[in-house]
Amino acid sequence: MDDQRFERTFSDPEWSSLEREPRLEALQRRLMSKGEDLFEQLLRVAPAQHDALSALADWRWFYRQKTRALALYEQACQIHPSRFEKPGALPEYPALGRLMLPDSGLPVTQVTLSVTDRGVAKEVVVTASNSPSDDRAGAKVKRLLRNTAFRPALRDCVEPAALSPLVMEVVLTQ
Repeated sequence: MDDQRFERTFSDPEWSSLEREPRLEALQRRLMSKGEDLFEQLLRVAPAQHDALSALADWRWFYRQKTRALALYEQACQIHPSRFEKPGALPEYPALGRLMLPDSGLPVTQVTLSVTDRGVAKEVVVTASNSPSDDRAGAKVKRLLRNTAFRPALRDCVEPAALSPLVMEVVLTQ
């Protein structure tokens, strides 16, 4: 790795806290604020755009700022209610593909799960798979989904609601 910020001898006033706190936590904290700044700028450019509201809300939800995220989700739901009828996996486009890829040839696993009103996956069950006799693929999908944050479903665009069962088709891309 050739990034000086990860060297012990690197000195920059903005990175001086690395001496007092673990590097990973410092990077995550800075990433949260930088991402939030970026999404707030997007929101200033497109204030009535539900995607901009949802992006900032998803960012805050992902970083466990649930109360602040819910206020933005409610606004976005007023603009585009169908997006909040069921929970959505976050981040929206991760390495774990959550959309059916047309004839991709990749193994597709269908799962049924429950998502709590706090965006936590529970009771993950693999219901079908076209994976070639790989028992580890089902276990990997279950583990990945249990560790995935979900955007909540909103009842009447106000109250987060648990949803069970939620059926998803998952494509493992790696």
